[in-house]
Amino acid sequence: MPKDTEESREELIKRLVSAYESKLRTDLVTGPQTFDDIEEQAQVIGEAMKELIVDEVTKDCGNGYVGTRAQCSCGRRGKFKQYRLRDVIGLHGVTRILRACYYCSKCAEGFSPLDVTLSLGSGQCSRRVQCLIARFCSYLPFKIAASELEMVCGVKLSATTIQRYAKQVGQNLQRDWDRRQELLRQGKVPACKKRPSRLYGSMDGAFVHVGGEWREAKLGAIYQRGDDGGIACAHYYATMGTSEEFTPKFATLAYQNGAQCCRDVAMVADGAPWIWQVIGKRFPQSVQVLDYYHMTQHLWEAADARFGPTSEAGRAWMDEQKTLLLSDGIDVVIANVQSWQARKLAHREIKRKLIAYMTEHRKRATYQTFTKKGYHIGSGIIEAGCKTVVKARMGGTGMRWEPKGAEAMLNICAHWRSSDHSDFFQYTN
Repeated sequence: MPKDTEESREELIKRLVSAYESKLRTDLVTGPQTFDDIEEQAQVIGEAMKELIVDEVTKDCGNGYVGTRAQCSCGRRGKFKQYRLRDVIGLHGVTRILRACYYCSKCAEGFSPLDVTLSLGSGQCSRRVQCLIARFCSYLPFKIAASELEMVCGVKLSATTIQRYAKQVGQNLQRDWDRRQELLRQGKVPACKKRPSRLYGSMDGAFVHVGGEWREAKLGAIYQRGDDGGIACAHYYATMGTSEEFTPKFATLAYQNGAQCCRDVAMVADGAPWIWQVIGKRFPQSVQVLDYYHMTQHLWEAADARFGPTSEAGRAWMDEQKTLLLSDGIDVVIANVQSWQARKLAHREIKRKLIAYMTEHRKRATYQTFTKKGYHIGSGIIEAGCKTVVKARMGGTGMRWEPKGAEAMLNICAHWRSSDHSDFFQYTN
C-alpha cells in the first residue's frame, strides 16, 4: 500500500475513533437501568457510528474528478461540466455525495465516474436497501413493507417507491431467466456442478386477479428428497405466461439443478393436460407419477354421486379403492367404476370423465411400485408452493395486479422461496 494511502487510512481511523469516543462520552449512560434501555442506547450509538463511517469512507473515495475529460461507458470521452450533490438512501441513513459530472455528446447524457466507482445505480436507494425492499415485498403488501422497512431498518420510503423498486428487481430477475434460457438453447451454459442421484419435478397453477380478470399463474418446482423423506432443497419458477412460455424456463430450472447429470428424474403432478404436455416435451424419459391424492379426490366425487355424500357405503367403497390403488390395482378400480349403473345424466358424465381420467393416467398410477422404489406419490410440495409462493403474496383480499407487476412479483416470490436464493443483490441496479 502506498505511503500516502496508508497515512490517509490511518488519519481516517483516528477521526472515526475520536468521534466514537466522543459519542460514547456524550450519550453512554451507566449505572442501574433496564436491559431494554441498555439495548436502546447501544442501538442509537451504533447507528450513529455506522452512518458516520459510511459518510467518512465515501468522502475518502474522492469526488470522481479525473480531468477535463472522462471515459463514458460508450467509449467516447465526455466533457467535465460541474460538481453536483447526490443523496443516496442507505441502510444507515441518507449520504450526501459531491460528484464530478461529465457530459457525453454521443449518448446525450451526463455521467459521473464516482457513481461507477461506488457502483451506484440511477435510483435514490443503495443496492442493499433495494435487496431489503425485494425481500420484504416478497411476502408483504407494499404499504406494510414500507412500514416494516422503516420500523426494522430505519429506512423511510413511500409505498409507491417500494413498489417501483420491487418491480424493477423482478424485471431484472426475468431478464436473467431469459438470458439463461437462451444460453441453454445455444448450448453455452457451463456444466452443472450438481450431481443428484434422484431429482424430482412438479408443476401446478394458481389463479390470480391480473388485468381485470382471473388468470392462472404457473409454478414449477425442482427438488430433492432428504434422508428423512422430506424435502432437502427446492427451487421454483413462476410466470403468468402460457405453457409454451413456461416450458423452456422449467427446463432451464431443471438443468440448473442437475437434471442433465441425473439418470433418475421423477415428475409428480396432478392430471392437468398442460402439465403432462410439458413433461412429454422435455422429460419423456422421466418416471411419471400422477398425484395419488388428486386421484382419490376424483374417486370421492364418484363415491358421493353413487352412494350419497358422507354415506357409510361410500366410505367403505372408497376404502376399497384406496387399498387397490396402493397395491397397483388401478385396472380393478377402473372396472369397479365401469360397473356403476349411473342413471342420472350428471352422474353418467362424472363416470365418463373419471374412467377417461384413470385410463389416460393408468401407467402413472402404479403406486405400490413407485413406493417400493422410494418415489414420492404425492405432489404436496407444489400444492404448498402454490399457497406460499403465489397465493400468500398475490391472492390477498382485494389484491389486483397489472400484468407486468404480477410477472415481476412472481419472479421475486419464487426467488425468495427457493433454497439458497435469498439474496437479490445481483438483480439490483
